[in-house]
Order: sequence, then structure tokens, then C-alpha cells
Amino acid sequence: MIAQSALNLAVIIYVVQLVPQLWRTASQKKMTDLSMTMIRFVWLGWIMDVLYAKLYAMPMQYFVVSYLGLSQTMLWLFLLFNRKQIDKKELTSLCFCVCCLIFSPIKWVMKLKFFPILSIGQLCFWVCWCSQLARSFVYKSANDISLLSLFLSLVGSCCSLIAGFILGWEMQYIINLILVVIFHMIIFLMLSYYRSIIKQSTSY
Repeated sequence: MIAQSALNLAVIIYVVQLVPQLWRTASQKKMTDLSMTMIRFVWLGWIMDVLYAKLYAMPMQYFVVSYLGLSQTMLWLFLLFNRKQIDKKELTSLCFCVCCLIFSPIKWVMKLKFFPILSIGQLCFWVCWCSQLARSFVYKSANDISLLSLFLSLVGSCCSLIAGFILGWEMQYIINLILVVIFHMIIFLMLSYYRSIIKQSTSY
């Protein structure tokens, strides 16, 4: 009961977690401190997540989260394309990869099972925030990042950890979730600090 409730809550959070970030990107007049490297790693992370879900027949909630995460990331990329942050060639290549992943027969996908899909995906989600943190450190700003999206991601990770621990998910996944929760807390605090620097500088 607790595991299912935590899993359902995590799904709901993951469904909406990127919406504040999409809104912030769409409403910002000028992009200065958003790391494009971060976004590319986020995209690759979701690609690996969808692939993992297909390879190991994960629960329906996992599929929903993975596909929605990838879809929202693609929408984010389209917004950045309209803002001239990425070029048409790169966007076309990314869309082509997504289509290949979604529409490839499962027997073709199974040939990739020897790859460490889960490890690659987890590494991408770790590196992406390191990239953003490095850019925010250089610019002493985190104005292009939605802290609400980051907070929702933190809460969703906590819910996933509870569900995964009770349901007996793969130990590598559980350990990663524990580290993700800690890491997200650190990233949230540091980006909040950089956001406060901007507010203090503009108040004078």
C-alpha cells in the first residue's frame, strides 16, 4: 500500500516536474546561465531510461515517467531551438534518434542488452547537474533554472526511493536514488544561493 502510493505520487510529480522549467524557459527574455551541455545529458539520460524500461519490462508507471520525461525534454529542446540556442541540424538528429528508439521492434532493442544502460542513464543525470552547477558558478547566477522543477525532482526521487526499497528494485537503482536525493539537496541549495546573489545585486 505504502509502496504503491509512493510510486503513484512519484509518477504524478515526474509528470509535472519539468513544467515550471518549460514555463521559465519560454518566458525568459534572455538566456545567460543555462547549460546546453546539461540539457544534452538530460536528453541522453531519458533515452537510456526509455531503453531500460523496454529491455527489462519495467512497471507501467516507469514507462509513463520515462516517456513523459523524454517528451518534455524534447519540448524543451524545441523551445530552445526557437530561441536559437540549438541549431536545426542538431534538433533533427535528436528527433531522429527518439523515433528510432520508440518505433524499433523489441527484438532489435534486445540486441543492446549487453550495454550498461542503467549505469549510462544514471551517469547522465549526475553529470547534467554538475554541468549546470559549473556554469552557474562561472556566471554566479541560476536565473534560467527553475528551482521549483528541481525541488519537485527531489521529492519525486524520495518517493521513488521509498517505493523501490519496499518493492525490492535492483540494488544499483536503490543506491543511485539515495545518492540522487543527497545530490539534489546540495544542487538545490547551491543554485538557490546563486539565485540569491542576483537578487541582492539587483536590490542595490
